Parts: sequence; C-alpha cells; structure tokens
Amino acid sequence: MLSCGNVFRSALVAIVLFALLDCGAQSIPQKITPCCKKVSTQPVTEPITGFTVQKTAPPCVTAVIFFTNSGFYCSLLRAPWVRKKISEFM
Repeated sequence: MLSCGNVFRSALVAIVLFALLDCGAQSIPQKITPCCKKVSTQPVTEPITGFTVQKTAPPCVTAVIFFTNSGFYCSLLRAPWVRKKISEFM
C-alpha cells in the first residue's frame, strides 16, 4: 500500500524533473530565419547589403530576400530588376 508521503515525494520529484527539462529547452539559442509568404515586384530603394534565395516550402513562397540595414524585402525572382541586382553581387 502506498502512503501519502511516498505519493507526495514521487509527485515532487516528477515536478522538479519536468521543470529542469523545461528550463533546459528554453536556454537553447535558436536562429530565426525570415520567411516570405508574399513577394513584391517593386524595386528596393534602400542600399542592399546581401540576398538569399528562398525555395517554396509552405507557407513560404519562392522569393529573393534582399537584406538592408533596416530589414529584409521579399521580391519576385522573375522580376527583371531582381536578376540585375543579383548579378551585381556575383
């Protein structure tokens, strides 16, 4: 037969283990990657510092992500100005 003390002690151990595991999971740094869900055909007017090509992986769409000092812009890969900008970085 289980006593109240044993049940309480087991519950306390379970809570402490859960708390330790939960704290450990939150301390792992995670890289946040921008995801374009829509694209623009308008040229970026700010100086562009870099770019990356995003492939389709729902909910993300195919896009060229241009990086600027103020943030990032999601652009249509087929836009003529986009291909010109990409060639400037090559």
